[in-house]
Amino acid sequence: MLRKIEIFSLFVYLLILFTGCSEDINTETYDIENGEGDIFINVDSNYTDIYNPQDTIDAEDDVRDDLALDIQDISDVNQGFDSPQFVANRDYLPLLKRLIQSAEKNIIILHQEFLTGSTLDQLQNDIISAKKRGVDVTVLLEKDISDNASRVDTLKSQGINASLDTSSKTLHLKLFLSDNKYVLLGSTNLSYSSFQYNNEVDFFSDDTTLVSKFYEYANGVLSNNGNLQKIYCTNCGVIPIGDSQYDDLVTPYMNSAQKRLYIIVYQFDYDTDSSTPNGKITKAILDAKSRGLDVKILFEYSSFDNTLNSTNQKTGNYLKSKGIDVRFDSKDITTHAKLLIADDRVVIYSGNWVYSALTSNHEVGVIVDYSKITESALNYFNALFNSAK
Repeated sequence: MLRKIEIFSLFVYLLILFTGCSEDINTETYDIENGEGDIFINVDSNYTDIYNPQDTIDAEDDVRDDLALDIQDISDVNQGFDSPQFVANRDYLPLLKRLIQSAEKNIIILHQEFLTGSTLDQLQNDIISAKKRGVDVTVLLEKDISDNASRVDTLKSQGINASLDTSSKTLHLKLFLSDNKYVLLGSTNLSYSSFQYNNEVDFFSDDTTLVSKFYEYANGVLSNNGNLQKIYCTNCGVIPIGDSQYDDLVTPYMNSAQKRLYIIVYQFDYDTDSSTPNGKITKAILDAKSRGLDVKILFEYSSFDNTLNSTNQKTGNYLKSKGIDVRFDSKDITTHAKLLIADDRVVIYSGNWVYSALTSNHEVGVIVDYSKITESALNYFNALFNSAK
C-alpha cells in the first residue's frame, strides 16, 4: 500500500509540473485509503504537502471569522471609504466585501477567474444578496478558466447578468466597479490563494473622473466586440491604463526617473529589441541603471510553474549581468503583484511583462502620484525585497 501512495504522490507532482501554466491552480483534495486512515494531498498554487484535513477546516473558520462583518466592529457597511488606497495582500477581500454589501445601484465585475471554495461561495452569496436588494449586477469572466462556467450558471440562475467572455481577447482583468462611485483594480484574482496566501497589490479610488473612465472601459469590454479598449483622460489626477497602453504610458516615467526604479513582477520576458513593448521596458531599466538610479527588481519564483521560472530566471540573469539588483521570492509564497515605483510615481497593473499582456489582452492599471500611496508602496516593496534572496 505504501508503494501505491508513493506512485500516486509522484503522479500528482508530475501533474503539477505539466499543468502549472496558469496563474492559479484550483485547490483539490485527493483521498487515499491506506488502511490506517486517510492521507490528503493538497494541490494549490503555493505548495504540495500531506496535511491534516482539520487544518483546512480551521483555516476556513479563521477566514470566516476575519471576514464576518461583526456589528460591534463595523456597525454600518455604508460608512465612508478611505480613498485613494494602496490595497495589499489580506486587505483586499474585506474591502471587496464591504463594497459589494454597501452597493445601492450597480456592480460590474470583470475578472479573469472566480474559483471554487467556501470563501468564494460566501462572496458569491454577497453578490446574489446585492441583486436581491435591487442592485444591477453584471459579471464577466474569462472563458478559458474551467471554474468560471459553473459560477456564471449559478449567478444567471439568480437573475444576474453573468457571462463568459467569448471574444478573441484574453480577459486578464481584476476590475470591480460599483455605484458609479468606486473602482478597485490590480493583481488580485477571485481565488482563495490570492485572498489568503499571495503577495498582491491593488488600487482603490472614489475619484469621480477616474471612475467614469473605467466605467467607459468596462462597457466597451462588455460589448464583446473583440476590440482593445483604450482609456484616454487629459484631466485625471490618477492616470488610467487600458489595453495595450502600458509601455506607451509607463516607460516615459521610467525614462525620466532620477532616483529609483523599484519593481515587483510576476513574470517578465525581457527583449533586447527596443522596438517591442518588452524591449522598451528592458531598455528603460538598463538606461535607468546607466544613469545611476537605484534599480531593484523582485521576481516570482514558483513552486509549480517551471515555465514561468525559466522565463524569470533568464530575464533575471540577463539583468544581473548588467548590474541590476535582482532577487527572487521564496517558492513558498506566490508573489503575484505587478508593481512599479519610478521615483515617487506608483504604477499598479493587472498584466505581466509579457508580449500578450502588453499588446493583446484586456488589462488595466493606474499611474499614481500621491504621497500616501508612494509611502505605502515603498514600505511594501522594501518589506518584500529585503526578505527575498
